[in-house]
Amino acid sequence: MCRTNANRNQGELQYILDSGFHCYDESRIFYKFINFEIGLHKIMNPRNTVIVITYNQDNLIGRALESVLCQKDLVYEIIVSDDCSSDSTWTVIDSYAKKYPDLIKPIRNEVNLGIFAHIEATWARASGDIIYYLSGDDVFCDGLFNRANKLIKKYNIDFINEAFTLYFDYKLITPTGEESIFRNNLVERYNPVSLKIRQLISNRTTGVSKKVLDKYYPVRKDIGIYADGLIDIQTQLFSDKNYYDRFIGSVYYAGIGISARTLREEHVKSYILSLEQLKCDINNISKEDEDWLNYLQIQLKYSLSPTVKIYKLYAKYFFVIFRKFYGLRFIKREVRHFIIATVRLLYFYGKAVTK
Repeated sequence: MCRTNANRNQGELQYILDSGFHCYDESRIFYKFINFEIGLHKIMNPRNTVIVITYNQDNLIGRALESVLCQKDLVYEIIVSDDCSSDSTWTVIDSYAKKYPDLIKPIRNEVNLGIFAHIEATWARASGDIIYYLSGDDVFCDGLFNRANKLIKKYNIDFINEAFTLYFDYKLITPTGEESIFRNNLVERYNPVSLKIRQLISNRTTGVSKKVLDKYYPVRKDIGIYADGLIDIQTQLFSDKNYYDRFIGSVYYAGIGISARTLREEHVKSYILSLEQLKCDINNISKEDEDWLNYLQIQLKYSLSPTVKIYKLYAKYFFVIFRKFYGLRFIKREVRHFIIATVRLLYFYGKAVTK
């Protein structure tokens, strides 16, 4: 039906153009053109942009690119951005760009920007309708873009004008070879912002519409490694609609990225600063979400300094955070953390008494 209407509109529009504008009033011409455009959007697939972020990954970047290239018929452009690598990463990228000149757009920063400024610099590069980010040490699974296009058709998504995010699942593989699956299914039932700050959904294997990407803003770099959370949350803040497909769309190889090399204390302090900033970034934050962010900050401070005073605050908020049910996974995780914190306090208190 859509294809027939689009063909009819195209024929009528061409007839108008061939006959001369003087025979038709401007409003009718505009109406026919708009109908033709809408018809095309319904029958066409979106232009999928993949942005690959890389730095010193000459032994891995090829694997990442191959995972996209095996689906190249459904990809509009692959933007590969190298943050001035000191190894041969750029040589690998350049060889792929020469092989696929109409598809791969290589970018090399003249100086090293750092991970967050690097990501921000790519926002203006995308020209597709839906944008997917891929780390240079991870891979997309075959069939991802086919599933994405089916999701578009299933929900009749206006991929040109809607501000939306497509969510898929991902597989995590540890350095020891252990595997687990992270599901984003809760996005169908709960507020995505509330889920994101509780780490119950992930932005790995998500496609955001250009309408969402265009609203992103730069974040504070002084926060440290957890500034990535301030970038990530913008997907949830600016998406009016969210769609989920139970499909493993990527593989995340844990333990080899920059976060794996960050010292623990530095990591925790950065996380605390990012949570404080989140309270400002989330407009009209609910009491429930604000309590959660306070609870998380206290939990992190306790991990650095397990005192009785901080523990009492931790316990106070612990019995508040379950006012809304987010599933057994969430409950089990937080109960486990609280038990560990309690045992830790008893251990240190016991050592102090024996002395």
